[in-house]
Amino acid sequence: MVSFLVYMGLAYWCSVVATPQELITNFTIMVEKAAFGWAVQAGILAATFSAALNSLVGAPRVLQAMAAHDVVPFSSWLARETASGEPRPAMLVTGLVGLATLLFGISGGGLNSIAPLMTMFFLITYAVLNGVVMLEQMLGLTSFRPLFRIPRAVPLVGLSTSTRLLSASWRPCQA
Repeated sequence: MVSFLVYMGLAYWCSVVATPQELITNFTIMVEKAAFGWAVQAGILAATFSAALNSLVGAPRVLQAMAAHDVVPFSSWLARETASGEPRPAMLVTGLVGLATLLFGISGGGLNSIAPLMTMFFLITYAVLNGVVMLEQMLGLTSFRPLFRIPRAVPLVGLSTSTRLLSASWRPCQA
């Protein structure tokens, strides 16, 4: 709820201090209009580095766990780890995926070319998670024991919202 209020407050603030055209064309509008622009830049850098570090540390371990449980086909080699417990093959694969994404961004127009792709991945992930929770709730399997209960409408709303946003933001590739 706090995050929602912060985002709504920021959206309102942006609508007050900038014109709609400025919001569309100027990607640094918040830094320029803020009383302490340097603080906004520091916050952006801190959030970016934190997210990058989290991805670098967490993604290989998630990939290793998925390989160990045979979630990813033909990936038993990704489940291996060093004597100290580091998932080296999974680190290599996630590093290569990150490098490929970086090269795609550099060659294809920067962050604005990667952002829609990442948005699609997140929306697909949210839709699948909500769909699985809804299915597990409907089937009443004994293996599904969440720590807290939610109404059945919550994953339905999450699934339908994610699906609608996916279809609303999907644009076929231009030839």
